[in-house]
Amino acid sequence: MHHDGFADDSRIIPPHVPDRRCRLKGVAPKHVTLNQIFAGMMPYMIIVLICLVFMYIWPGMTLWLPEFLYGK
Repeated sequence: MHHDGFADDSRIIPPHVPDRRCRLKGVAPKHVTLNQIFAGMMPYMIIVLICLVFMYIWPGMTLWLPEFLYGK
């Protein structure tokens, strides 16, 4: 699998963010704001972006396990 496949898989996450944000707002206590929910999600989103950058710069780091398990 080419390293672009991994980037495509990780793009599944952001479109679902608004849906999850609204669900969290619905079950959160009244004093919790959407800004607080977004602030809580930002560390995760930053980690995802950092991982994407690493996968883009060093695709071999991402592909070593599939190559090890299944060969080239």
